[in-house]
Amino acid sequence: MTRTFHRQQAITRVWADIGGTFTDCFVHTLGKRVETKVLSSGLTRVEAVQSSETDTYFIENLPGSDIRNFWRGAKVTLIDQNGVSTILGSVTFQNQSQIT
Repeated sequence: MTRTFHRQQAITRVWADIGGTFTDCFVHTLGKRVETKVLSSGLTRVEAVQSSETDTYFIENLPGSDIRNFWRGAKVTLIDQNGVSTILGSVTFQNQSQIT
């Protein structure tokens, strides 16, 4: 006798309403809907604090951080007080308050 077990796959749906100033993003997965709003320019400016022990930056109030992996793959550039920019790379890990 052979038994076949089927795992129900989670279907994730993503919508974006791109406006002139803001883009509204909606994610629906596992019966839960999460939404966030980001600038339509593709730039999000936040204050980052670097860990004294690692190359990890901590960011508070990052739009979309409550959506799992929302920022994964995003290009990260630091701009200092003098306007000098340094490209760090891309986001490889994200939880609600940390990106690396």
